Amino acid sequence: MLSYESNLGTLLSKTNHLNQTVSFVYDTWQRKAQEKDIYNNITEYFYEWITSGDFINGIRSRIVDASGATKETLVDNWGRKRLERGLSINSKWIEKEQNMMF
Repeated sequence: MLSYESNLGTLLSKTNHLNQTVSFVYDTWQRKAQEKDIYNNITEYFYEWITSGDFINGIRSRIVDASGATKETLVDNWGRKRLERGLSINSKWIEKEQNMMF
């Protein structure tokens, strides 16, 4: 079963046939801010505008799950994914860069 917010149509929760529910919370721009799974583990989503550097006017999104594992994605102002990185067990970033030919 799916439950939606009536005015904006954002998905608030989904329940499976075992009556296990995953719920969602959104920020003021209707981007997913939090997801709670069937075990009450919370995954958080963060977004910020990039105002300087190589990806100026792009968006940095960060996902932090219940274990603390972190994934970050940088998207340029054209919507192209330019950099993905994850925080390793020893707190070092592992990066995958997307180089574009202009």
